[in-house]
Amino acid sequence: MRAGIRRRLPPHLRRDVEILLRDGVIEEMSRAVSRLADVEVIDLRDCTVSPGFIDSHVHLTMNAATLAGQTLGSTATKALTGPAIARRYLDAGCTTLRDLGAMDPGNPTIDLRNAIDAGLVRGPRLIVAAHIISPTGGHGDISGFYTSRWDLPVSTLADDRAAVRAAVRREHSIGSAWVKTVNAGGYFSFGDDPAVNTWFDDEMEAPCATARQLGMPVAVHTGAADACKQAIKMGVRSLEHAYLIDEEGVRMAAESGVFIVPTMQMSSSAPIAGSSRSTTASRSLQRRWRPVPAPCARSRPLPQRRHACSAGRTSAP
Repeated sequence: MRAGIRRRLPPHLRRDVEILLRDGVIEEMSRAVSRLADVEVIDLRDCTVSPGFIDSHVHLTMNAATLAGQTLGSTATKALTGPAIARRYLDAGCTTLRDLGAMDPGNPTIDLRNAIDAGLVRGPRLIVAAHIISPTGGHGDISGFYTSRWDLPVSTLADDRAAVRAAVRREHSIGSAWVKTVNAGGYFSFGDDPAVNTWFDDEMEAPCATARQLGMPVAVHTGAADACKQAIKMGVRSLEHAYLIDEEGVRMAAESGVFIVPTMQMSSSAPIAGSSRSTTASRSLQRRWRPVPAPCARSRPLPQRRHACSAGRTSAP
């Protein structure tokens, strides 16, 4: 592969470089790589070649725009829908995705990851948290979408330390690479508030301690400033969204090496956490904002990037 570009480059980029790929792995980069005579040459001298991008928060089997109805689909339907969405990410330049939970009693994202790893379908590398561990009434509890007589086992609910530990152990047993939990409300769930912390300290400590013992990192959907700081203290590896995080929380994350994966279009307008107006303003945001649906709801070929990483790092995990 010959890569280069005609316009003036910043000093950290290199011009007129050859890249030798063997079995999908970069083997050599120099002005003239060693190669056999019959090697395939891809001429990209008018392009800039970059490493693959990482999107550290996706849901390949969840459609936020039609979540209530889509959740009722079978595990197989979700697993079979995922590859097309994963390929769209790959075509957009994302070679690694971290999928943070499916609303399903089965394991569709685990199945999808395994199929990609086995070469059965084409897609980016997947790092998976199979389910979302949530307290009853928390962001991961979507029972509010349905009538009270329905008891659908689509949410992974846990309301005490023993139940939380059991849920984490199940994630480990089915092959999850990460544990996903929630400790604040959200904007797509029913009846909760992003400005309210939904775990007690001992409940937030339970998934972190159990996951740590099993060698798994924890990602937490969080919102309120106090919830962000609680999660950092209890040992999470990444804060997801962190809608209302304050300066103290950002500083704690940086000092602890915790990734922050913000939702950018919400962060720019969120109220300052800790103020007397946080809850009121948060509910106002729920009324005024219409969050962007997940990529599976889109008809255009390229998914919109919604998440980025901060706290001193450029990508996660």
